[in-house]
Amino acid sequence: MPSIPGFGFSGKPSKTGWGSNQIGRAWAVLMQRLGYDRYVSQGGDCGSVISQRMALQNVPGLIGIHVNMPATVPKEIASILAAGGPAPSDLSEDESAAFDALDTFYKDSSAYASMMVTRPQTIGYSLVDSPVGLAAWIYEKFAQWTYSGGKPERVLTRDEMLDDISLYWLTASGTSAAQIYWEDHSNNFNAVDIAKMPVAVTVFPGEIYCAPRSWAERCYHNLVYFSKAENGGHFAAWEQPEIFTREVRAAFRSLR
Repeated sequence: MPSIPGFGFSGKPSKTGWGSNQIGRAWAVLMQRLGYDRYVSQGGDCGSVISQRMALQNVPGLIGIHVNMPATVPKEIASILAAGGPAPSDLSEDESAAFDALDTFYKDSSAYASMMVTRPQTIGYSLVDSPVGLAAWIYEKFAQWTYSGGKPERVLTRDEMLDDISLYWLTASGTSAAQIYWEDHSNNFNAVDIAKMPVAVTVFPGEIYCAPRSWAERCYHNLVYFSKAENGGHFAAWEQPEIFTREVRAAFRSLR
C-alpha cells in the first residue's frame, strides 16, 4: 500500500509533473521492482483516480482495478451539473439520487477542491503553519464524508482521527498533499471511458455520490463486478474494514 507522493511518509515531489498519470506509471515500476508481473490495483479518492489512469495507460502487469469512488458521470449529465441546471426528467431512481448528491456537492461542498485545484500553495501555508487549521480542514471532511450522520465519532475513534491528522502535521505534508489536485486539474467524478481493462466497483452508501450501475456500465466496458455495500462512506477501508476487505476479495475473485 504505497503512499502517494506528497502524502504522509512518501517523498515530496521536487518538481511539477507528479499527477495521477505519472504516479500510475510509478506504481507500475514499483510493482515490477518488487517482482510482481501480475497484479491488481484498488483505490478510493485519489487512489481511485490513479487506479483508473493505470487502466487507461494499460501499465505492464495490471490485470484489473477495483474502485470505490468511480468516475461514471455521463458527459451530458456533467454538463448540466456544471451549469447548475435541473435534473433531466428521464433519470432512474438511482440516477436521480446521484444527480442530487452531486448537485449539492458542487453547490455547497466543493470549495476546498477549487482552492486546491487553483491555489494549493496558498492554502498550503496555513495547513503547515497551524495545527488547529489543519485539524479543522481535515475533520470537516471526516464529519461530512463518513457514513455517520455528521458525527464521525460514531465510526472512528478520536485517536484514529488524531492519528490521521498528526500524520499530515508531523510530516508537514499539508501543502504537498494538495498538489495532486493542481496537477490533475480535473473533475474526478466525470466518466472515464475504460474499454478493455476489467473494472470492479463497490458503491458505499456514504460516498459523495452513489454511482448508478447504469452509468458504470456505460463507461467501464468490461465491468466484472458491481456491488452496493450495506455500510461505509468515503473512507470505506477505514470505517468498515471487514466489509471493505470482503468487497475487494469478491471483486477480484474472477481474475485469480
